[in-house]
Amino acid sequence: MAARTAAALLRGTVYERYHGIDYAAVSALADAQDREGFARLCAERAGRPGQSLVSDPAVIEQARILTTSDLATLVVHAGIVPRGGWEGAARGAFTAATGRAGTAKSTARAWRHLLFHLALCDADERASVLTWIDARVAGLPAGAAARIARPLADLRLAAASVR
Repeated sequence: MAARTAAALLRGTVYERYHGIDYAAVSALADAQDREGFARLCAERAGRPGQSLVSDPAVIEQARILTTSDLATLVVHAGIVPRGGWEGAARGAFTAATGRAGTAKSTARAWRHLLFHLALCDADERASVLTWIDARVAGLPAGAAARIARPLADLRLAAASVR
């Protein structure tokens, strides 16, 4: 259900583009209730065909990406909207992703959240967040800015391909 909900909410968004998700394929697996097919898709996306969804962290990460760790479910079925709007949530997620105290796991989660929140922003809000991110990156230490340079370039490419 979470994968189907994410597919319906995020098809054609920066989230789908950034992660290279084929939400049509995900929807087909969900409609068929093909859990084994979903697990295979996650393993293939992780570059670990044949690995288990329950034991391989990279495969589990792909399941989190495809299902948004249930964020889409909360938005669609529970009507959750952040107090500061999606733009504010995206800014907060970027701040968390670039914070000094973050672990690799918390940074990855914050970056996924950034993408999710950006996906729900309208075009003007998304542009505003990206401009704000540029200003924040300019103030980061050189090492931190270098670490996020590639993901940020990928984000810009994904955002440019969305209306």
